[in-house]
Amino acid sequence: MNEPEPGLSLWHPARKLALDRAACYPGSMLRVLLKLLLAAAAVAAVWAYVPMGGRTMADRWRKAKTPSQFVDRTWAELRGLPAPKPPPRAAPRAQARTAPAPRPTESHRESDRRELDRIVSEHLQ
Repeated sequence: MNEPEPGLSLWHPARKLALDRAACYPGSMLRVLLKLLLAAAAVAAVWAYVPMGGRTMADRWRKAKTPSQFVDRTWAELRGLPAPKPPPRAAPRAQARTAPAPRPTESHRESDRRELDRIVSEHLQ
């Protein structure tokens, strides 16, 4: 059997002569960046404008109080299941009802009015 030349193997005979693969040339990186931007724009358009089950994802996000609630409700709606019920809230504590507070009134004495008139007249002079 013939021995291969040094640097060549029987399985990949031309590996020594092959050019290095492009690691990150500007042209290829620009294409990757444009593809990512296109994918992000498509996801944003679906998020904002495409109704799924009657509502858009943006509407569902605004209605949900937490991210986990958003995921649970959206997944249930898309699968056609009823939305999960929120955990029950504790009943508010009972409070004793009292008569409404009387309306506040101003009660100034005559001496208070005279003092106020004196201060205002001094200020205006």
